[in-house]
Amino acid sequence: MKKIILLISFILILSGCYDYKELNDMSIVSGIGIDFIDNEYIVSLEITKSSKDGSSTEIETNVVTGNDSNISNAFNKAMNMTDKEVYLEHVELLIISTELAEYGISDVFDYIVRDTTINSNYFVVVGDNPKELLSTTIENKSMSQVIVDTVSYTQGDTSIDDLDIMASKFITNKEDIALPYVSLDDNNINYSDIVYFNGDKMVGKINNKMYSFLVLDTKDILFTRNNNTIKIYNKKISMELKDNIIEVNIKVDGQISKINKDVNLKDEDSYGKLEKLMNKEIEEETILFIDTILDNDSDLLGFKNIYYKKYKKNINSFKYKVNVSTTINKNGTIYEVLDDN
Repeated sequence: MKKIILLISFILILSGCYDYKELNDMSIVSGIGIDFIDNEYIVSLEITKSSKDGSSTEIETNVVTGNDSNISNAFNKAMNMTDKEVYLEHVELLIISTELAEYGISDVFDYIVRDTTINSNYFVVVGDNPKELLSTTIENKSMSQVIVDTVSYTQGDTSIDDLDIMASKFITNKEDIALPYVSLDDNNINYSDIVYFNGDKMVGKINNKMYSFLVLDTKDILFTRNNNTIKIYNKKISMELKDNIIEVNIKVDGQISKINKDVNLKDEDSYGKLEKLMNKEIEEETILFIDTILDNDSDLLGFKNIYYKKYKKNINSFKYKVNVSTTINKNGTIYEVLDDN
């Protein structure tokens, strides 16, 4: 009996080791770039390898590419460009080209969501020429790591939609998606814009400030009017349908960051005047943002869903109004005084 138990244990140990592979024997992919040119998908895989050099760690990257009219074949061709087994569980970033975003990304996302070998916890961004981006090395880091660090720093602890949420929005067609747009500028990654979609197709690009303010949980956003600036540290944004009009209700708490020389904060009325100024500034920036995306047939705020929940019907044109209430914190205010000139 003991011999049988020992034999079974030995077999289990061997079977456990049979499928195990050292990471050093694999091509570890940290970033994926997908372009679409001449009706072909171009898949670029950023393969990262680290090595010790004394007390520091050297990062080496290599980009392999495959192309095909079928997204699955393009992936396979890229993976076949390396002589090691490709490991996709460490993917940090997916870069979608602007050409692919304009063509439509639903097929790509369908493939990636279904592929269980690809880690699903990573950032998705849009950029020109993903292969060129991934082939650039900055500060001994992989480009994927640099882009992720840049987007994470800009957005704080918030994140734009993950893959499952994006796929759900494509299917339900009740709310459109937005993705960070990144570019390489003097060997630095620039992230100041988002691209926004109608369904699975990109239809425009806009500064990310108001999207971060209205949709994401981003705080510390600055609003400026007449050389007066406040920093928002708390916000509550809600939307409701009243008499066929969507009311966008915005309540914010802010601190003074800068004021012009004509504002006397010893006068209690000055705070009320500043709050009215900021109400107007936030209202106008919100209206400009909403009008811009609606003019391009995109619905980032879920207006379609609000109508559908109440009336069970789909519509594509909306009436809305914006209500803003700003409260400026007077306690412990540290600010800079600016001359209008």
